[in-house]
Amino acid sequence: MHVSTFLPVFSGFYCNPYYDTTSDEENELQHINDLRAKKKLPLLDNCESLEFDYKTYFKEIGEHCCSYLERELNDFVESITFERIQSPREYNFSNDEIHCVIIPKMDKIRSYLSEHDEDFEAFIHEKCTSCSGFVSFYPNDHKKWLLYLDNDKVYEDATILGTILKFIAKNEGIEEENLSDYEAHVICSNFEQLITS
Repeated sequence: MHVSTFLPVFSGFYCNPYYDTTSDEENELQHINDLRAKKKLPLLDNCESLEFDYKTYFKEIGEHCCSYLERELNDFVESITFERIQSPREYNFSNDEIHCVIIPKMDKIRSYLSEHDEDFEAFIHEKCTSCSGFVSFYPNDHKKWLLYLDNDKVYEDATILGTILKFIAKNEGIEEENLSDYEAHVICSNFEQLITS
C-alpha cells in the first residue's frame, strides 16, 4: 500500500540557503548584459525585467530530493515518487513542502523503531509536546505512534509516516544539506527577448 505524504528532511525553499537562487539570477543578468553590450544595447540595472521559471526549478529539486531519499531510505521504503510542490499562501507559519507517494516497508520500520525505542521516544516527545504558541494534534507518547503502525492508521493519516521517516532519517544522519547536492539552476524564460531588444 502507498501513502501520500510530505517528504521528510526537506524544510522548504523560502529563506533556505541550500536552495537560494540569488547567484543564478545575478549570473543570468551578467550573461544577458554581456550579450547586450556586444550588441550595443543598454545594460539592465537589475533582475526586474528577467522572468525566471521557478516552477520548473522547484519541481526539478523536488524530484531530485525524492530520488535521493528513496536511495538513502531504501531499507525502509520501496519507493518515493514526487507528486507536487505545495507552497503556502503566506510564509508566516509554514514553508514549502514536497508532496510525494511513499510505499513503506512496514516490517522494517517497525523493527527499526523497536531497536531505537529510546531515541524515538525522545524525538516524538520533542516534536509533539504542546507548549506556548504550539498545540500538537498528535500524542507525545511514542507508544501510541507504534500502535498507529499496528492498526494501519499510517495509511489513513499522511503525517504519521512522514514523521516516522523524518525520525529515521535524522537518526541515520540524513540531513537536508545532503539533499542539496544537486546542480539545478533557475532559468530566465525571456532570455531571447532580453538579448535582442
